[in-house]
Amino acid sequence: TAQALNYRGYATRKLGRVDEGIGYYLKSVALDPRYAEVREYLGEAYVTKGEVARAKAQLRAIKKICGIECEQYKDLAKAISESAKG
Repeated sequence: TAQALNYRGYATRKLGRVDEGIGYYLKSVALDPRYAEVREYLGEAYVTKGEVARAKAQLRAIKKICGIECEQYKDLAKAISESAKG
């Protein structure tokens, strides 16, 4: 399921295997493009890799799914903002 792939991606990313985690996230997105949580985690993975443009693309996707007040939008926006600081 999209949720299972998302959680597997999250666990893999947190173990330091970011590229492998992104692979799981992308499979999750393919199954459910409107799953905001996977978009957030995928964006955070891109931030980790320094790929801010890709992270911002996920932020735009989240905005279309649930707006700018949902937790996923706020969390990814914060991660992007913090990456710009340092």
